[in-house]
Amino acid sequence: MVFGLVAETPWRDDLQSSIDATLSNNLRLQRLIDENTREEEITVEGGELRDAKIFKLPRHLNDELLSTVERMVKAFYFMETGKVLVEHYELSMFHPDAVHPELAEEISNSMRSARVRSVNGGTVCYTFFNCQRSDIVSVVNLFKSVQLYFVMKELGWREKIV
Repeated sequence: MVFGLVAETPWRDDLQSSIDATLSNNLRLQRLIDENTREEEITVEGGELRDAKIFKLPRHLNDELLSTVERMVKAFYFMETGKVLVEHYELSMFHPDAVHPELAEEISNSMRSARVRSVNGGTVCYTFFNCQRSDIVSVVNLFKSVQLYFVMKELGWREKIV
């Protein structure tokens, strides 16, 4: 529901109709969304100002959402490699603004050339790529609106640092 509210899809009107129908039948969900949404003017690429809805999930729902996307990354990894991710790597989410500027630039450049796959009618896009300054990075984009970043560190990497 949350991603549907901010989705940029060609079928936006159909999606909005579905969301409206769901919310009219689920007043608790409608209240949750109303209480956690604010409107704000944001700057998009090219410097253009645009009105945007900002939704902040309560912590327990945020954790559930991130857990769900982590499971998606594990499934995508299996689809791509035929291997179980947790047998070889540990998975951690990160925000690209929180990494060293050189690594952020490398991630940005790698994303431009990475092969992007999509599932669920293009509503979920994902990619994997290797970084020289890190390990494997996975980026998942939901409804062309929410982008989440994960790093896959080889099991035992902490012991190798010592």
